Amino acid sequence: MADGLTAQQRYFFDVNGYLVLDGVLPQRDVEYLDAIVAAQRMTPPGQSIDSQRFGDEFLRWDAGFRDLLDHAAVLPLLRDLLGDHLRVDSSAEVVRPANGRSYARDAPTKTANQRSVWLDPDTVQMIEALRDVRADASDFMFSEVDGPPMPDRIGWWWRRARELSGIDSKWRLHDLRHWTATMGIASGHDVRTVAGRIGHSNAAMTLRVYAHGVEQADHALGQTLGDALRSATS
Repeated sequence: MADGLTAQQRYFFDVNGYLVLDGVLPQRDVEYLDAIVAAQRMTPPGQSIDSQRFGDEFLRWDAGFRDLLDHAAVLPLLRDLLGDHLRVDSSAEVVRPANGRSYARDAPTKTANQRSVWLDPDTVQMIEALRDVRADASDFMFSEVDGPPMPDRIGWWWRRARELSGIDSKWRLHDLRHWTATMGIASGHDVRTVAGRIGHSNAAMTLRVYAHGVEQADHALGQTLGDALRSATS
């Protein structure tokens, strides 16, 4: 398995915007995916660079397309190009039919925007290990079905992880969001970056909600200034 792009591949990608990888899929898989593409009857892309040829349904066509994203021959190249980022581009919504069982499906995020967050190597390694263990169960990491997990299923995973980790049972899953913002601001990271990570479109909202984190950061700044003054007069 390649560790990343070769110099020749990087040059080709910079010039053309795509790469051709030979021998990645057997012929039968190529023919299968070609048939799915042909069945979409896609319109040709327009003149605008913003033209969407695939629309927002690309990853719903078939699991074969999703599998390409973490294929052993493709994933190292994507990571070399994009870095170890988690891209948030969809959410799960619960559909509750009048007659029938509720189910979850992919849906746009609340703001319909995409965002990427960097993950540390240890977290990436743990996610990859869990994904490999659960690959036969579902394409979705915490699901038992061929689709996004229901919220109560994610809640079950959180309660189990909380218990195994010795975290106080008062902590809700949503509290991790608050912890992220508070730790980020109190550790001195700029508010705009923290706001982007937790999905706030306006950093002013983050300041209002997490003012206590700003206060902690201000205490640390005051201590730093005081130490500097004492050092200058000693």
